[in-house]
Amino acid sequence: MSGLQELSSLLDHANPGFVCVPPGRVEDGRRFVARVRHLSGEPAPARTLIAFSKAVVERKWQFGIGLIAINDFFERHNGVLLYAPTIPRFDIPIDRDGGIRIFPLEDWIENGVVRVHQLFDTFTVIDPGVGRDDAIAIGEVPWSSNLFGLVIRGPRAGQVVRLDHDRTLDANVVLGRRFDEFLSTICREPAHLLDELGCYTRYADGTTAEPWVPVHYTADVGALRDDEIRHASIAPRPGGAEG
Repeated sequence: MSGLQELSSLLDHANPGFVCVPPGRVEDGRRFVARVRHLSGEPAPARTLIAFSKAVVERKWQFGIGLIAINDFFERHNGVLLYAPTIPRFDIPIDRDGGIRIFPLEDWIENGVVRVHQLFDTFTVIDPGVGRDDAIAIGEVPWSSNLFGLVIRGPRAGQVVRLDHDRTLDANVVLGRRFDEFLSTICREPAHLLDELGCYTRYADGTTAEPWVPVHYTADVGALRDDEIRHASIAPRPGGAEG
C-alpha cells in the first residue's frame, strides 16, 4: 500500500481518537479518551500545480522520483491536519491544533524556504548534511517550532527530515526517504510518532486544566474495550527510520 493510500484510509476513519494518560504518570491508572479529527484541504487548484512545476524548474529543486507522489498528493489534498482535537486546549483554535500538519502547496512555493531560514536563524538546528538552503518546509508539529523539511538538493534530495529547534546528533532525523514514505510514517503508529517528535501534542478533557498525552490510537473510539483503555501505554517501538 502506498503512503497516499494509507493517508486516504486514515482520513476515512469516522470516529478516531487516542487513549491518553497524564504526562509522565502512565502508571497512576487514570485514562482519558480524546476524540480527534483528520482534516484535508480540497485538491490544489490547477494554477497552483502549474506554479509549483515552474518553481521546481526555476529554483532547481531536486526531488527525484518523489515528485510524482507529491503531485499525486496535491491533486487530492491541498494540505492536511491530522490528529486534531475536538476539545480546544487553552485558547488555541482547534483547526490550528493537532499532531501533524502538511502545509498547502502555496506555502511550499511562497514560504517553504522562508520558514527554514527563520528556524535556522532563531534556533540552533543540528542535522548533519542538511543546511538552511538544502530544504523547504512542507509541514510542522503544531505549536512546537519544529518543521518537516523536504531536502531539495545534495545526496539526500527527496528525503523528508525533521528540522527541530532542539535536535541532538544521535537522534533519527529521516522521516521518509521519499515523500510517499513520509506519508506512511505519519499514518502508522501515531502515538509512537507523536512521542518521538517531542511529545508536544496534548489533548484537553474540557473539565480540568490538565493536559493529556496520547498513548494509543484507535480508528473507532466506540469500539474500545475497557481493558484496552485501562492498560493503554506506549510499548517500545521496534525498528524505526534510519538517519
